[in-house]
Amino acid sequence: MAKKKTITQTGADKNKDPEASQQSTPAIEWAVAALGAILLVAMLGYMVFFGLSRPESPPQILVTYGDARQEPGGYALEFTASNKGGSTASQALIKGVLKRGSETVEEAEVTIDYIPQTSDRKGTLTFKQDPSHFELKVGVAGFADP
Repeated sequence: MAKKKTITQTGADKNKDPEASQQSTPAIEWAVAALGAILLVAMLGYMVFFGLSRPESPPQILVTYGDARQEPGGYALEFTASNKGGSTASQALIKGVLKRGSETVEEAEVTIDYIPQTSDRKGTLTFKQDPSHFELKVGVAGFADP
């Protein structure tokens, strides 16, 4: 008499079955994937809009400063260089001049490596003499295109 074989399927064997492996993707995964796709499309759209809507214009650097403060060895004048233009400036030379009438008493300068469009950079000019005793002129002497 022939023996009858009984085959039982374990959990691991069930996953090998093509019909059993086609489980549906949970709704939360679809929601997260949709949110990611929406964010990606929104960011790309914003970058394209920003790139096309802003006309490129030359850098427009405005220098503002406050009062000089005394430090060991001289006076420090902190300033902010703001680029209001539509493109970047590099190697911006900020120059401060102390004058008495038409005579230049002292000069100080600093180079700012990089001022992106619509941004600010801070710096300090140092003088040996007190700027409050002279006519002070601070401005941009020049810059380069990066």
